[in-house]
Amino acid sequence: MPGRGVTRSKACTRVRRQNRGQRNNAVRLWFASFLGINSAEIRAEAIAAYAASCNGFIGLESIHVENNAFTDSYNSENGSYGPRNENGDICSNGDVTLRSGADIYGDVGHGSSSSFDPGHGSGTTVTGNVRPLPQPIVRDPVDFSIASASNDNDTIERGPIWAPPFYNGTDLVVNNGRNITLEPGTYFFNDVRLAGGSTMHINGVVNMYVAGELRFDNGTLANVTEKPSDFRIFVGSGPVNIQGGHQLHAVLYAPQADVSIANGSGFFGSIVGKTLRLAGGGGVHYDESLADSESSSSPG
Repeated sequence: MPGRGVTRSKACTRVRRQNRGQRNNAVRLWFASFLGINSAEIRAEAIAAYAASCNGFIGLESIHVENNAFTDSYNSENGSYGPRNENGDICSNGDVTLRSGADIYGDVGHGSSSSFDPGHGSGTTVTGNVRPLPQPIVRDPVDFSIASASNDNDTIERGPIWAPPFYNGTDLVVNNGRNITLEPGTYFFNDVRLAGGSTMHINGVVNMYVAGELRFDNGTLANVTEKPSDFRIFVGSGPVNIQGGHQLHAVLYAPQADVSIANGSGFFGSIVGKTLRLAGGGGVHYDESLADSESSSSPG
C-alpha cells in the first residue's frame, strides 16, 4: 500500500540566452549610440512548467477513485514496473472525485466548470497539481469498419458443442478453466468475456475491437511481452469491467463506454473512457513510453 502525504516538485525546463560584454559578444545598440550607449548585456530566460498531458487516464465525463485504488507511472522501455514514477495523471471534462484512501501519484485535471472533490478526511493523496483544464478533451469514437470487414477471427479455436466456445461467430467467451492464445493480428467481436479461472494469452501485437461489452473477471489475462503498446483494445458502447486480480498490460480506448477497474486488478498502460472508476485496491500504472504515441489517445 503506498504511503501517504508524498509531495512532488513539478519538473521545469529552463532556457537561458545571454550576451555578455566580457565575452565580446554584447549586443550593439545602434540607435542608443546617439545617446552615448554603444552596447549592453542582454539576458532572456523562459521557464516552461510541467503540466498534465492528459495522455494517462481519462474519463471524458467523470472520474471516481476510491477504496485504496491508486495511480502512478513507469516506463516499459526500462523493463517491468518499478520503481514508482509520479506521472499517473488523471483528467476529465467533468467532475473528479477521490474517496477512501485514493492516491493519485500525478496531476489532476478537471473540467473548467466542474469540480474536484478530494475527499477531505478520507486519507486521499494527490502528489501533483490540481487544475482546471484549459480546454475540453476531445476523443473520436472508435471506427469499426476496417476491423469488422477484415480480421483474424477465423484463427481462433471454436469449442466443442458440449462446452462454451472460445468464439461463436460474434462473441469471444473463455470460461470453465479453459485457455486461449491470440496470435498477432486484428480481431473483432460483439462482446468479450473471460471468467471461471480461464486464461487468455496475448502472444505479440494484437488489436482487439469490441463493439459491446468487455468483461475480464476471475481469470488470467497474460500479455506475453508485458508491453502495453502490444495489446490495444478498442471498445464501442461497453461497458468495460476489469476485476478479479488481473494484471493487464494494454492500451484501452473506449471513449463511449463506462470503464471500471476494481477488486485488486492491476492495469499497466493508458485508458480513455467515457467515465472511469478505479476501486478496490487496484494499482493503475501509466506507461510513460506511450507519451509520444497516438496509441495512448486515439485508435490510430
